[in-house]
Amino acid sequence: MCDANTVLAIVPLLSFVPLLLFFIFDNQGRSPKKADRERLYFRMVYNLSIERMLEESPIDRNKVIAFKSRKHGRIWAIRYVRKWEPVPLEVAAQFVDAIW
Repeated sequence: MCDANTVLAIVPLLSFVPLLLFFIFDNQGRSPKKADRERLYFRMVYNLSIERMLEESPIDRNKVIAFKSRKHGRIWAIRYVRKWEPVPLEVAAQFVDAIW
């Protein structure tokens, strides 16, 4: 049989694990993931069109070109686009590539 110290150590663990599992699985399916929100934004605002994004986006193209002219500039330019337009990574990369 178990002694009192073992029981005192096991009982909190037995009550903590189900509570932890409840919180983990309770939040699933409630809010869309970031990638889903980005794709939805791109669909709603630009109708999944890079050309439309190029025409309508308020992003400063001169700043994107300035970022691209640096070493590792494409990465910085993509980050800049994603900072101002919450679009998926591949969309931001296509946008940056189409500017220059």
